[in-house]
Amino acid sequence: MILFTLCITGLLLSYFANRLIDKLPNELPLLEGGGCCGSCCQPLRIWQQIPLLSYMVLIGRCYYCRSVISLRYFIVESLVMVMVLFCFQYEVSLITVHLFIFLLLLLILFFTDLETKQLPVQLTVTLILLGVVFQFLTGALVIAVIGVLEQAATKAPIPA
Repeated sequence: MILFTLCITGLLLSYFANRLIDKLPNELPLLEGGGCCGSCCQPLRIWQQIPLLSYMVLIGRCYYCRSVISLRYFIVESLVMVMVLFCFQYEVSLITVHLFIFLLLLLILFFTDLETKQLPVQLTVTLILLGVVFQFLTGALVIAVIGVLEQAATKAPIPA
């Protein structure tokens, strides 16, 4: 039952990841409108938007105009599902949640950069803030600051 729940969670998050990849670079609203074909702009039905399954059923083509659907959708959906299973199969902790969010944001940034040659500022800043917050929660940020202050107090050069 847990594996099934993880798979469904992975599919939902993969759908959201693909929407971010599509909409953030164009500054389109994330929650407005459903999916549509990139060629014929025909609105997709709910069953045509089910991650992984719809791509396989439609054999990677639009239901209406038969144009090829980018393989990126299938790859992102598969990778997100594997990431969810990898991160949460054995335990759910602060570290695994952080690892998953970090990997998900990196995946979204990678595919956005691959398609548009630009990185959305919203995701980049979110990734930086998430890293700082996690370092603060785990105490690593305090240790790093203490280390820098010790180096400054001894006036020794900081090793590269």
